[in-house]
Amino acid sequence: MGIHIREIKLRMQYVLFSVILTFFCSYFFSEQLIYILATPLEQARSSQNGTPFHFIFTELTEAFFASIIISLFVTFCVLLWIAIYQFWLFIKPGLYFYEKRLFQSFLFLSFFLSVLSVFVAYWLILPATCKFFLSFESGAGALHIYMQAKVGPHIHNTCTLLF
Repeated sequence: MGIHIREIKLRMQYVLFSVILTFFCSYFFSEQLIYILATPLEQARSSQNGTPFHFIFTELTEAFFASIIISLFVTFCVLLWIAIYQFWLFIKPGLYFYEKRLFQSFLFLSFFLSVLSVFVAYWLILPATCKFFLSFESGAGALHIYMQAKVGPHIHNTCTLLF
C-alpha cells in the first residue's frame, strides 16, 4: 500500500474520531447549547412584555431531536474546520513555500470571517428577528395572540440562521 494511501487513511481516521468525540461532547452539553440559542428569544420576550419565557414541545420526541439537531450542528461546524486542517496537513508537504503561505493566509481569513459571521448573526440578526416575530403578539382588542415557542422549530431556525 502506498504511503499516500496510508496518510489519507490516517487523516480520515482523525476526522472520524473527531466527529464521534465532538458529537458526544456536544450532546452532553446540548441543554446548555439550547439555552444559549434561546437567550436572544428570551431577552426579546422579557423586554417586550415581561412575561416569563419557556419552551414547549408538542410531540413526544421533539425535545430529544432538538438535542440531536443542535449536537449535529455543532459537530458539523467543528468537523468542517478539522477536515480542512487535515486536508492542509495532507497537501502541505507537496507545496512550495509561497503556496503554503498563500493557503495559510486563505485558511486564517476564511476561519476568521466564518467566526465573525456567526457572532454577527447571533448578536445582531437573531435578536432583531426575534423582536420582529414577537411584534405579532396581540393582547389588546378582541383578539389575543401569544407566542408559545416550540423547542424544535426554534433550534432548527436558529441553526439555519447561524449557518
